[in-house]
Amino acid sequence: LLLIGLSTLDVFIRCADFPRIDDRVYLPDYKMVPGGSAANMAFCLSCLGVPMLLCTRVGRDPAGSMVREYLRGRGVDTKLIVEDAAHPTGFSIINIAENGQFALLHCIGANNAISPTDLPWHEVERADMVHAGGVMSMEALDGAPLAQLFRRVRAAGKRTSLHTSRNTGRKAALWEVLSELDVLITNHKEAREVSGADSPESAAHWFHNRGVGTVAITLGPAGVFASGGGCGSMVPAFPVAAVDTTGCGDGFAAGFVDGVLRGDDLVACARWGNAIGAHCAQSVGAMPTPFTRNELQTFLRNKLQVNS
Repeated sequence: LLLIGLSTLDVFIRCADFPRIDDRVYLPDYKMVPGGSAANMAFCLSCLGVPMLLCTRVGRDPAGSMVREYLRGRGVDTKLIVEDAAHPTGFSIINIAENGQFALLHCIGANNAISPTDLPWHEVERADMVHAGGVMSMEALDGAPLAQLFRRVRAAGKRTSLHTSRNTGRKAALWEVLSELDVLITNHKEAREVSGADSPESAAHWFHNRGVGTVAITLGPAGVFASGGGCGSMVPAFPVAAVDTTGCGDGFAAGFVDGVLRGDDLVACARWGNAIGAHCAQSVGAMPTPFTRNELQTFLRNKLQVNS
């Protein structure tokens, strides 16, 4: 698997009221770890032991060094991470509410310069699938450049997939890519704002009509609607005590794509994605506590036994 897309350095805080000018608020704690759609997904896939490469951009700055070294130390192959001298590393301050939901301050930074030229073609030829993480938030990659890359990838006999970002003001950039897409992963809010369709079923139908083969629309605590091959299924989430929901969608994407690569059916792919999403929700940070495939299989088996 080749991943191309967003990486950031994230600072997680809990602050009920941001200070006004000349005021001061003391934080009881904070956590600083890498994040970003593609980097989060790479971390989860590394935990699963999936062979993959992450292609992203970081700045020539301390934040970029932290992102690269953190990922390398956790088994992610970082040889395709580009050091960008012209832009800072992407950066986020993430304020977590008591219920695990969050608000975001974000600088896109070097992510805006990610482009298809960052992805060596000989690596594409070795891959089974190319996935873009954080689409609609990368100016040099979104739209026609990504559509052209995916068209070439599919002509080489490889599969294409992506998951979206919350930046739906740039939804036209996604529209250009849909006809070249095998797998689309998005959440209900993004699907509704991109397609104009209210229900996940009608949104999935809208995407299928534009050429997408498989669609997974995450619904938060309700689970996911997965659709492809003329059929669709609602797959419930696994209830957990949510600490921080940052990165849960990226964890789901990792699990769903892993299932696709293994040839699992839609429901199995969605359950596997839900299992990683549930794991992600139980710790602070977009990258969860490290886990193994065996641990996740045990979690999934136990949850399915309880539900049955």
